[in-house]
Amino acid sequence: MKRAAPISDLLLPADLERGLGLRLLGRRVIYQRRIDSTNDLARYLARSGEPEGTVVIAEAQTAGRGRRGRSWLSSPGAGLVFSLVLRPALPPGRAGRLNLLVACAVAAGLEEVSGLTVGLKWPNDFIVAGGKAGGMLIEGSLAGGGADYLVVGIGVNVNDAAFPPELASRAVSLRQAAGRSFVRREVLLSVLARLEEYYLDPAWRKDFSRLLDFYRAHSTILDREVTVLGSGGGYAARVLDVTENGELVVRNGEGATKKLWSEEVSVRPDTGIDDKDDKLVS
Repeated sequence: MKRAAPISDLLLPADLERGLGLRLLGRRVIYQRRIDSTNDLARYLARSGEPEGTVVIAEAQTAGRGRRGRSWLSSPGAGLVFSLVLRPALPPGRAGRLNLLVACAVAAGLEEVSGLTVGLKWPNDFIVAGGKAGGMLIEGSLAGGGADYLVVGIGVNVNDAAFPPELASRAVSLRQAAGRSFVRREVLLSVLARLEEYYLDPAWRKDFSRLLDFYRAHSTILDREVTVLGSGGGYAARVLDVTENGELVVRNGEGATKKLWSEEVSVRPDTGIDDKDDKLVS
């Protein structure tokens, strides 16, 4: 049943907890008007024993991080920026599945609430109408052969009307793509609902085929030519596949096949969406 739009669009804990009605995610919501980084606070809380499912959300983020140290900024009232505390019982070899699961869930949630098509640019970007509409960053701690905790940071450009000149050609908001404004609370609730549905389904820990098919169908770089950027320089490659453990399979110009991890490379498609120096602004 569709919820009525609230009078205000502040992301207040009482409103979110009442609207969610979920089993795990959002049972506890920590709200900040302004914060350096939701991921930093979530990591501190996770190390201090904060229960799984806690959501840290802020109206504005001033010193957040994207992948490989890039800045992750959020302007007040326009976008979503939040972090989740998770404690999955996953061995290290399967931790990469969570990255794909989160990406699929966020894409599904955004599509449901906006009616837009959301592409997935490996490893962590959400693409709408050819521009970057959001991103994610997973950080955590491994202990005892598995993940002690994982913090999932997510940012989405929701109602931004414009971006700084250096980002205008690459960034996009849901509002710009759809031609209408969105209630941020509704966007958040849709994303969290899909995240909980996917995360609590035990099937993905054993059989990841359904989510992997979703990810492949939404990939913006599968079967495309890309530039792989690493510490040793860049090279051209063709994307062949994404594995269930989150690796990108590419074939370079010499015909050699490689599996890439997100922490090792940046991937720049020929579409012009360049993440080498991106700042996510939401």
